[in-house]
Amino acid sequence: MLKKTFFFLILVSSLVCLFSLAQVRAQGINLDAVSSADTGPDLLNSLTFSHTVGADTNRLLIVGVSIQNPDAGDTVASVTYGGTNLTNVGARSRGIFARTEIWSLVAPATGTYDVVVTLSGTNTASFAAGGISFTGVNQTSPLGSFFSAAGRGTTPSVNVRNVNEGEVVIDTVARNSVNPITAGSGQTPQWNRATSRGGTADVIGASSTEPGPDGGGRVTMDWASTGNDRWAIGAVAIKPANPTAVKLVSFGATKHDAGTLLTWKTGFEVNNLGFHVYREENGELLRLTPDVIAGSALLAGSGTSLGAGRSYHWWDLSSLSSQPSGLGAVRYWLEDIDLNGKRTWHGPVMLSVTGKPLPKTVKPEFLSELGVRLDEQYDQYWRVHDLKEKLKRNPLLMKGKGALGSRITPAYAKPASAGNSLKAGTSVGTQSSLVSQSLPSSQSSSLVATMQQLLAGRPSVKLTIKEQGWYRVTQPELVAAGLNPGVNPRYLQLYVDGAEQPILVRGEGDGRFDPQDAIEFYGVGLDTLSTDARVYWLVEGTKPGKRIKVYEGKGAPLGISSFPFAVEKRDRTIYFAALKNGESSNFFGSIVAGGPVNQLLNLPHPDAASSGQASLEVALQGVTRAPHRVKVFLNEVEVGEVVFEGQSLGIGQWAVPQSLLLEGENLVTLVPEGGALDVSLVDVIRLTYWHTYGADDDLLRFTVDRPGQLLIEGFSDSRIRVVDITDPPKIQEIMGKVNTGGSGFTLSLTVNGSGSHALYAFTEGRIKSPA
Repeated sequence: MLKKTFFFLILVSSLVCLFSLAQVRAQGINLDAVSSADTGPDLLNSLTFSHTVGADTNRLLIVGVSIQNPDAGDTVASVTYGGTNLTNVGARSRGIFARTEIWSLVAPATGTYDVVVTLSGTNTASFAAGGISFTGVNQTSPLGSFFSAAGRGTTPSVNVRNVNEGEVVIDTVARNSVNPITAGSGQTPQWNRATSRGGTADVIGASSTEPGPDGGGRVTMDWASTGNDRWAIGAVAIKPANPTAVKLVSFGATKHDAGTLLTWKTGFEVNNLGFHVYREENGELLRLTPDVIAGSALLAGSGTSLGAGRSYHWWDLSSLSSQPSGLGAVRYWLEDIDLNGKRTWHGPVMLSVTGKPLPKTVKPEFLSELGVRLDEQYDQYWRVHDLKEKLKRNPLLMKGKGALGSRITPAYAKPASAGNSLKAGTSVGTQSSLVSQSLPSSQSSSLVATMQQLLAGRPSVKLTIKEQGWYRVTQPELVAAGLNPGVNPRYLQLYVDGAEQPILVRGEGDGRFDPQDAIEFYGVGLDTLSTDARVYWLVEGTKPGKRIKVYEGKGAPLGISSFPFAVEKRDRTIYFAALKNGESSNFFGSIVAGGPVNQLLNLPHPDAASSGQASLEVALQGVTRAPHRVKVFLNEVEVGEVVFEGQSLGIGQWAVPQSLLLEGENLVTLVPEGGALDVSLVDVIRLTYWHTYGADDDLLRFTVDRPGQLLIEGFSDSRIRVVDITDPPKIQEIMGKVNTGGSGFTLSLTVNGSGSHALYAFTEGRIKSPA
């Protein structure tokens, strides 16, 4: 027999990812396309050339213009791309000899279109122009400040200040000459054109780009040429769609007797999903981390920096004895990943040596482990293990491979945030049955407000209800809460949301509210972002209050053995503040990333004889701005997949055989198939199946679709009661006949009235008290 000892292993030297250093690069602002033209030997008023913009996202088009303007009146009146006007970023002139201008267009249309540069009025001149399109650019604030300079000589230059890491500086230079011009060190030339009119009427224009420095700072854009000619230059920084996710303060690797400790600290984080650690040997990288070490993306808001930073570590316990020099050939790299899939590399760092023993450190928290305590991981591991052993004996698993479920239109809806519609029994972090309930909706908001004010001004007892159920409050409890002991019990009234609710008042027949008396009623809590508590008010009215009617029905047996019953798992353990979710909740359950994620659902009393279909519904919230494809398995059988994009809500719902279900725990497995950036959160898993008319721990919320007689089994107490909660303002109690059956008690009752009915059966021991 397998001994149930659970180990959390620190992964060492597992070959997860192997590739060349040449493949390592950061993703941010990318060059899309370059085009240019000049007026040649002519003096023109406009210049037209074609430019092709690719289909990548977050696009920006920059057009630079270099003019030789002998009358100092030749300025650019307009620049268009496919008929769409560009916006002037800035311009600079050197007297009547040279002028440069930069124009921009956010989100240019994809495809090939004409760029048309038109001078003011009817002026003509020698000029050159070039278009450069980029992707990965901030669409709200794409550019920094415009900087420019002008002068005479061989080295045009301009300083661009306050350039952030991850930004790209672009310039355009104009020189009243045809002498070749060369971009400075660190700059990448993009276009370079000279007119050919001859003499002093020519201009050479050019453009280049340079990335912002590590840590940010100043960027100098300069050019070199010959001759003492006039020049003008302008430059601007382009901002990335998403800023650098991590600003690293320190990163080091220390060799100890039993392994290598890698530590790093961030001074700044924004949208940081987490980290991977790599070891470099002989020019190849070995990924050491089996999963992403969790960053701050699920702690801080979207675009919100974690200014104080965080500290992280990882142990590399692999042997280095196979290396000739022991240490010299080994280096370590760190990769951070943001919510957009951008990967930024840090390092490498070399080993330093210490003879000290391994210091005590806390195990790193992987992305897939967020929100799960160690004891919970231990418990679930063995529950899943035992369940899988049991499932191996399920004959349905032998019916072939492939998806077993048939997709149906999802009926998913977010939980009610306020108002009248509630899902009874839903509670944060638990599994529970769902029976749709309604509170009175006939009251207008103004009437409700008026009633609440009237109640607040009268002597009353406040009763706080947090969950669905049958409640009893005794006379001593009510008197202790402020009720007048001399009250006439017939005039007791119960209100919620301004509407009176029917109640039972035990002992009201004699007109006195004695210590042995009590009130009873059906109550429902709230399920909103701010509270789970609903307030009921008990007052002494001026007329007899509404009472719950009791009846004993008569009718023929219904001949049915089960009814649709829903169990859901809606954990709320992780707060995803980076999600712009409006008024809906930002709390979710388990992270789906890297590998299979197991979720357990407890199904009481499934009807093994039912020929009906069950329904499985899965709702996932995207974390990364990437495509998501998650396969869904029920009890080791594939039923379908949830496919969605970015930070949207992905929903899948499938019909599955009732015979696939087990009494007790059932296993739902979610397997991300969209690659390393396929990261999502479980919003809700709901399974609707055919439940026998058997009580679950002396309680049953159930439905019948027509009037008639039925039998409820499985009670441990003979004091069984049933109320019809179909219409809460008109709740009725149904009398039935209790018998001994099997190992407990049964209740035979008859439901009257047409249409579907929602009923609530319970024993004396399941009666609740207000919070």
